[in-house]
Amino acid sequence: MTDLSGRWSGSYCYPGSLEPVAFVADLRDEGGFVSGLIDEDGAGFGRSGRMHSTLAGRHDGTLLTFTKIYDAHDEVIAPVQYEGLIGDEGHEVGGTWAIAGDWSGPFVMTRPREHGAKQRAEAGATI
Repeated sequence: MTDLSGRWSGSYCYPGSLEPVAFVADLRDEGGFVSGLIDEDGAGFGRSGRMHSTLAGRHDGTLLTFTKIYDAHDEVIAPVQYEGLIGDEGHEVGGTWAIAGDWSGPFVMTRPREHGAKQRAEAGATI
C-alpha cells in the first residue's frame, strides 16, 4: 500500500472564472487512514492572510477520500469533501472537491519524487 505521508503542494478551482487557490497539505498516513493539516491563501474567501484546516479520511487502492474542516472563523464554513485518484506512483492525486448542495470543482496535489526515495532508504536502514 502506498504511504501518502508527507508534504503535498496543490491547488483547487472554483466553478466559473475564479482563480485557482494554492494550498500545502501535511499528511500522515497510518495504514490507509489519513489525517493532516492544510494551509491556504484566504483570498478565495475574501480574506487577507492564511486559512487553516484539518483533514481526515482514508485511501484504498488508488482512491483517496477525505473531509476538510476549516478552523473557527467569524462565519461557519461547511466541511469540504474530497475524492481523488492516486497516480504517478503515489506522487500525485487528482479529483474533485464538493460542498454538499453548494459548490464543487477540481483539485490536484503533488509531492516531490525524492519523498519515496527517502522512505525506501529509511526502511532499508531499519531492516
